[in-house]
Amino acid sequence: MSQNGWVSTVAHTPRDDPSGTLASIYRSGDSLVKTFGLRLVEGRDFQPQEVADVNDAAEDVVPQAVIISKALAEK
Repeated sequence: MSQNGWVSTVAHTPRDDPSGTLASIYRSGDSLVKTFGLRLVEGRDFQPQEVADVNDAAEDVVPQAVIISKALAEK
């Protein structure tokens, strides 16, 4: 993992106003659940077919699946 980081606004649907809701974005070629030693409260880890190469220049990329923190889920 590098010292790079990304932050993005998030929303429930593309039409929602995400202003004020920021989330950090972490990318890895392997399971961040294992790497960070996380315990999932609900849901599951990413499946291999959900992992995709992301072009940093691309905008409006909508992921197939996400893992969010409990704090973000409660907003």
